[in-house]
Amino acid sequence: MKKIALLFFCLALGGEMLAQAKKGVIRGRIVDAVDKTFAPGATISIQKLPDSTVVGFTMSDENGVFEYKNLAEGNYRILVKLTGSALLKKEFQISASQWEVNLGNLELQPESIQGIEVKGEVTPVEIKQDTVEFNARAFQTKPNATAEDLLKKLPGVEVSKDGTVKAQGENVRRVLVDGKPFFGDDPKLATRNIPKDMIDKVQIIDQMSEQSQFTGVDDGNREKVINITTKKDMKKGTFGRAMAGVGTNDRYEGNLTLNRFNNNQQLSLIASANNINSQNFTLNNAIQGGGNFRGGFQRIAQAFGAANPNNSNGITTVWSAGLNFNDEWGKKWKINGNYFFNHSELVVSQNTKRQNILTDSTFFTFQNNDNNTLTGNHRLNFRIDYEIDSLTLLRIIPNLSITQVDYNNLSVSRTLNSNQLALLNDANTENISENNQLNFVNQLLFRRKFKKKGRSFSSNFFFTNTNQEGTDFNTALNRFYTNGTINNERLIRQKATQDNGSLIYRGGISYTEPLSRRHNLEMNYQISNTNNLTDRRVFDFDEVGSDYLLPNPQLTNNFDNNFISNRLGLNLVTTKLKYSYTLGFAAQIATQNNQDITRNTNFRREFINLFPTAQFRYNFGKNRRMRIEYQGSTNQPTNAQLQPVPDNSNPLNITVGNPDLKQEVVNTIRGNYVSFNAEKFRSFFVFFNVSNTINKIVNSTTITPFGAQVNSYQNADGVWNAVAFAGAGIPLKGNSLVLSLATNGLWNKNISFINDARNIANTYTIGQTARIVWNFKENLDFNLSGTLNHTSQKYSLQPQNNVSYFTNILVADVTYTFNNGLVFGTEVDYFANSGLAEGFNQNYTIWNVSLAKQVFKDKRGEIKVRVYDALQQNIGISRTTTETYIQDVSNVVLQRYFMLSFTYNINRFAAQRQEQERMNRMMFGR
Repeated sequence: MKKIALLFFCLALGGEMLAQAKKGVIRGRIVDAVDKTFAPGATISIQKLPDSTVVGFTMSDENGVFEYKNLAEGNYRILVKLTGSALLKKEFQISASQWEVNLGNLELQPESIQGIEVKGEVTPVEIKQDTVEFNARAFQTKPNATAEDLLKKLPGVEVSKDGTVKAQGENVRRVLVDGKPFFGDDPKLATRNIPKDMIDKVQIIDQMSEQSQFTGVDDGNREKVINITTKKDMKKGTFGRAMAGVGTNDRYEGNLTLNRFNNNQQLSLIASANNINSQNFTLNNAIQGGGNFRGGFQRIAQAFGAANPNNSNGITTVWSAGLNFNDEWGKKWKINGNYFFNHSELVVSQNTKRQNILTDSTFFTFQNNDNNTLTGNHRLNFRIDYEIDSLTLLRIIPNLSITQVDYNNLSVSRTLNSNQLALLNDANTENISENNQLNFVNQLLFRRKFKKKGRSFSSNFFFTNTNQEGTDFNTALNRFYTNGTINNERLIRQKATQDNGSLIYRGGISYTEPLSRRHNLEMNYQISNTNNLTDRRVFDFDEVGSDYLLPNPQLTNNFDNNFISNRLGLNLVTTKLKYSYTLGFAAQIATQNNQDITRNTNFRREFINLFPTAQFRYNFGKNRRMRIEYQGSTNQPTNAQLQPVPDNSNPLNITVGNPDLKQEVVNTIRGNYVSFNAEKFRSFFVFFNVSNTINKIVNSTTITPFGAQVNSYQNADGVWNAVAFAGAGIPLKGNSLVLSLATNGLWNKNISFINDARNIANTYTIGQTARIVWNFKENLDFNLSGTLNHTSQKYSLQPQNNVSYFTNILVADVTYTFNNGLVFGTEVDYFANSGLAEGFNQNYTIWNVSLAKQVFKDKRGEIKVRVYDALQQNIGISRTTTETYIQDVSNVVLQRYFMLSFTYNINRFAAQRQEQERMNRMMFGR
C-alpha cells in the first residue's frame, strides 16, 4: 500500500511541477498554398529542440486557425500535416521577452513524390472521422519490440498481461494488417507476432457493421478494431525475426516470424516453442464448442482460463505454428486463409482450501491436485469475397477445427466441519480421459445494394456441425466418518464413453428501405434450428472379467435436445448530423423438444418472446461521442443442465440435470462515452453495462451430513450484473510522458439454493489503476503502473462468513539502450494480498532482468542474457468467490531460471531499390 501511495504522490507532484513550468503561446493559420483557402482539420505537432521531443498537439479549426498554450521557455519546431499535403515545419522560440508567438499564415504545399520524411519530424496522430491514427515512428519502444509493446504506448489503449487489448474502454475484437484478416479473429496472434519495425501506422477504428458499410446506413452496431498498416518500403520483400534461447532447469524458447509481401499478396509464417508459459494465441479460439461435453474440453478450458497474469496456474509447454495468406485474383476475388496448429502440455500441482457455506453452518474442504493435460489443435479458416458487380457481393467463410485433449488427474481431499473440525470424509481420486472434437462452421453472406441510396437486400446462411467423442476412467476411494470413525467406505471404478453432436442451421434475410433522407426502415426475418445430442454410457469394473463389463443404467443416458425458432423484426433508423437513433421490435416463436431416449421420456415447450431494442448515439463534436442501447435476449439450457442423470466424475461432488428448466430472459442496457482531445492529446472514456436475468439458471446444492454434495439447477429471478469503467489519458509532457488512469466497479447479485434454502450473494469490486509511460529520447523506455482492487462478498444465509480482501500490484518496466549497443532491461512486479485464508496472504516480488548486446553492422542481431524471477519469490495464489463457497488456491509455478538467447532480424526488400530506379528514370532519364 505504501508503495502504491508513493507512486500516486510522485505522479501528482511531477504533473504539478510540469504544469507550473509552461507559460508560452503559439498561434497561426493554415492556408492551402494553391487556392489560398483556409485548411481546417490539419494536425499540428509541437516539438522541443534540440532533441525533437513532442510536447503537444492541436488541430486547425474551420477557419484554419490554431493555438497552443502552456509552452515553457526554449526553442521549438512546429510540424503541420494534412491529408494530401506535404509536411510543413517551422522553428520558433519562446523566451522571457516573447511569450506569445504568432506565425501568421502557414501555406501547405501539395504532397510531392519527392517528399522526404526526416527522422523525428513525423506527425504522431491524425484524426479521420471515426478513426484515430497513430504514427508508429513517433513512439519509441525497446529493441526487438512487437506490436503489443507499441500499443502499450498509445494514449487510451490498455494491454493486460494476458494480451487482451482495450481501446478507449472497449475490448478490441479484431486486429487487421493492411485492412486484411491476420490468422482469423485472434487479436493476440497479430499483436504478439508482428514486429514493431514493420509498422507504419496504428488505426483505432469505430467500425460499422458489415451491413452498414455496404448500405451506408449507420445501424449503430459498432466494434473496436485495430488496423496495422505496414511501411511502404515493406510492401514488397521478405522480413521477419528469428529467436532461439536455452536456459537453466531445461528451459528453452524459440520464435519465428517470417513475412513475404508482394503488394496485395501477403504470406506470413509464425512458429513458437517454449516451456516458460509463453502463449502467443488465444485458447478460446483453439477450443471451440464443447459446452455440453463433460470431460477433457471443460477441464482444459478451466485450467487455462483460471490463469492469472503471473502464469500462476502451473507450467505450460507449447509448440505452435501457423500460415496466413492474403491475395487478390483480378478485381473480383479477395482471398484470405490461414492454418494454425498448437500442441501444449499443462502440468499443475495445487493446494486448495474451500469454505462451503450452508444454511446454518459451514465446513472446510482441503484438496491436493496433481494433473497433466495434453492438448492438440488444428484450425483451418478461409474468407472469400466475390464481387459479382459494383452493387453485389458474395462472401463465404468456412472454418474447420480439430482438437484432442488427454487429461490425467490425481486428487486427495478431506472435509472437516466448522465446529470441532471433525473429519467428515476423505477421498483419493484418479481421473483419466481422452477426448476428440471436430468442428466445422460455414457462413454464406449475400448482399445487394440498389441504385437508390439506402435500399439494400442481404441474406445469410450459417451452418455448424460439432462432433465430440471421449472416454473417461474414474477410480475413487471415498470414506465417510462419524465421530472420527469410518461409517461407510466405497470404491468406484468406472468407465464412461460419450458421443456428443451438435448441428445448427440458421438463415435470415434483411431488407432496408429509405423512407427519407434521414430515415430508413429495416425489416428482417431469421429461422434457426439447433439440435444437440448426448449419448453417455457408463460401465462398472467387473472383478471376474478384469474389465469394465457391467453396464450402469443409473448413470447411462441418451439425450436429444432440439430448439427451433422463427424471429421477425422491424427497425426504424434515423441518422442526423449530430445524432442517430434506432427503435426496433422483434417477435420470436420457439419450440423446445427434449427427448430422453434411454428412459423413453419426452417433454416439449413453446415460447413466445418479444424483443424491443433501442439505441441512441450522439456526437457532441469532433472526437466526442456517446452511445446508449437496450437489448433483450434469451438463453437456452444446455444438455448437461437438462438431462436428469448423475455425473459422478467426483463422487463427493455429483452433478445432475433438471429437465424442467425454462429459458433465461436477459434485459441489458449499456452505454459509453468517448472523448479525445487532439489539442492536448488527452482521452477520456466511460463504459457501463447493467443486466437483469429472469428465470436465471442457478445452482441448487444438497449437502449430506458427511460433507458430500449433489449439485443441480433451477430457475430463479432477481439476478443482476453491473459493471462500470472510466479511464483517462493525460499527457504530462507531450507523448514522451503520459499518465493513464482507470477506475472500474463491479456488482453481481447471484441466487443459489443450499439444502432448499434461498441464498443471495452480493459481490462488490472496485479497482483503481495508474500507469505512466515515459519515452525519454530514444535510449530510455520507462513504464510504471500500480493497481489496487478491493472485493467484498456478502451472504444472506451466513452473514458471519462475509469476506473482504485486497489485491495490490505494482509494476515497473525499464529498458535503457547504451550508445555501444548494450541494452539493459528490468521488470519488477510486486504483489500484495490481504484478507485471504491463512497461508494465502503472501506478498511477493517477481524481478526479471536482462542484458543484451546488439551485433552486426546494422544491429540486426542481438545476444541476450535474461533472468526470470531473480529473487525466486514467484507463487501462484488466487481466490474464487461464489454464492456457495469461498476458495483459495495455491499452485506450483514457474520460478527462477537463466536464459541465453540470440535474435536475428530478417530484412530483404525490393521496394526501395525499385522506387529509386523509377525516380532516376523520371528525374534523369535513366
